[in-house]
Amino acid sequence: MRISHRSTSELLLHGVIIAVPFVVLAVLVLHRLAPSGVFTIDAGTQELSPYINRILPIERAPNDGDGVRLIEDPAYFTVNIPHGGYTSVDVALDFALSDQSMFEIGALTDATSQSYDFRPLVNARIDNAGWDVLRDGDRVLLQRASTYGSIASFMANAPNRTAIATYHATLDTPYRDARYTPLSPSQKIDVSLRGSHTFTTYVKNETLDVTLVYMDMNRTEGADAGALRVWNEAGEVVAESRIDDDGITSDAQQSSTHTVGVRVAHLAEGVYTVEMSGTSDIFWRVITTPQRYVTFVNQLYIADDVGYRTPRSTSFVTTAKHLTVETFHADSPQSISVGSQTLLLPESHEKVQSDITDAGLVAALTPVGDVKITGAGLFAFSSASFFNPYPTRLTAYTDLDREGIDYVFATYRSPLSLANSSVRGVASFDLAKIRQPDDTIKFTLSAPGIADTTGIRVNNIRLQFHKPPMTFGDVIQKIVNRIW
Repeated sequence: MRISHRSTSELLLHGVIIAVPFVVLAVLVLHRLAPSGVFTIDAGTQELSPYINRILPIERAPNDGDGVRLIEDPAYFTVNIPHGGYTSVDVALDFALSDQSMFEIGALTDATSQSYDFRPLVNARIDNAGWDVLRDGDRVLLQRASTYGSIASFMANAPNRTAIATYHATLDTPYRDARYTPLSPSQKIDVSLRGSHTFTTYVKNETLDVTLVYMDMNRTEGADAGALRVWNEAGEVVAESRIDDDGITSDAQQSSTHTVGVRVAHLAEGVYTVEMSGTSDIFWRVITTPQRYVTFVNQLYIADDVGYRTPRSTSFVTTAKHLTVETFHADSPQSISVGSQTLLLPESHEKVQSDITDAGLVAALTPVGDVKITGAGLFAFSSASFFNPYPTRLTAYTDLDREGIDYVFATYRSPLSLANSSVRGVASFDLAKIRQPDDTIKFTLSAPGIADTTGIRVNNIRLQFHKPPMTFGDVIQKIVNRIW
């Protein structure tokens, strides 16, 4: 019998060889469990990642060196949410500074209405304003003259709203109209609108009551569900009526007519937002309401009247100063009058953009339907149903001088400077509001007017998912559960 006596160094070596896989496994498990409460993912915009997908479409975001260059607006990317009970996410984009004035990221909140929650990544109009600047955390106040010594004093004694522009921010004092009186009798707005729309109204000593007649046109494949929702000033849903599909999910073009409504009594005085959520197959035909104001936000998609009534013209008013107009049927190209200007739509599926030079509320007319009109501003189908409870919204096209703006109030963090003239813009989101049913996040990147610039080169995307930190006991229990 021969007994082998190993040296201490040999025993240590064998121990290390046996221990290494367990150490590596433990490190990987700990990384994946993120006991600190933070799980970080870094990926170049051309790298393959199990969590971050490429920015698309490629024709709007072609490869540029080891990054991608955004050359047309908008572009998109999706993110797979890691398991682990995360509640929020910080999204950081590293990109090269360019001549682009605004760059924002939005997360999809409602797939039916294609609603996005946008956050700023960079705003050169704020960073390079040259006005007096006051800061309080993420709150920023630009003032043409040094009138206020602090943001608190500005809020306590704010000027007239017509002199203020806001950017991703709201004033502390809500809009109130001491002279407001309810409308009597109800108004009936006989106009065709296609797909999701949002309008604002005002309630004071009255019942909020909205009834919609709509048609499910069944021109495209899939179910056509939706909803009619009412939101208060705190962003809370105070009423909701669901819209169910009519049972035809094919593109048979067999229409059906329905009615949906909401009625809420004893609401507090204030501004309320009414969301008409629906697919492109939902055509809203008639709005009936005793509310005095029905003012639409940022868009009107005026539908065609095929199969409903003889084609007709539609008049409206708007405060938007930069409009994008598009029609989708081959026989619909037309001209649209907006104030003193005429917007020509020479072809279908071609977006036409125009700056509106007329000041204030402008009257407009489209001779037939099937035209989508978008712009940062408000729209109504008569001056009597129009009201403006908001300060001017700062966009890439806002003319501060022409619109008499002396103050810009924003929620904004300037991007961090990196090497090689690059910067890092960061935006934070609540996962409960943006998580899609397939456990993904759908982001859009928006840079208004980017087609007229040199574009934006995006190099890297970093995600930091957050949850409450774990105790040592939590970690051990998680590891044991994974092993067994």
